[in-house]
Amino acid sequence: MPYVDFKAIKAAVSIEDAANLLKLPLKKSGNQLRSNCPCGNEDERIVVITPSRGLFYCFDAKVGGDCLALVQHITGLDVRDAAVFLSPTGAAHNSPAPEQKKAAATKKETAFDPVAFAAKLQYTE
Repeated sequence: MPYVDFKAIKAAVSIEDAANLLKLPLKKSGNQLRSNCPCGNEDERIVVITPSRGLFYCFDAKVGGDCLALVQHITGLDVRDAAVFLSPTGAAHNSPAPEQKKAAATKKETAFDPVAFAAKLQYTE
């Protein structure tokens, strides 16, 4: 597998850019952005994104972090595939955004299949 420069990807992609690639419905609230969580909660204020700090937090899942963590939370991808998704040559720029997690009886059930998504990625050396 080729090398992935996580630091460079995090420096190049803002948390707001990541949210837009994931097609989250963002609403401005002061110096923050708010959205619902496709992982199961339709409350449009459950996910808070703070662009000035480059961080997000989902109050429903009690999860937060940077742009890579946001992609992981919404899509279910591992960190390496989340980095590839955000990279300028990654899947997010070459095809439609992956399906987001849908509300389900358990949070483990998702419409997004990370294994199938990873299989579609073309790694070049």
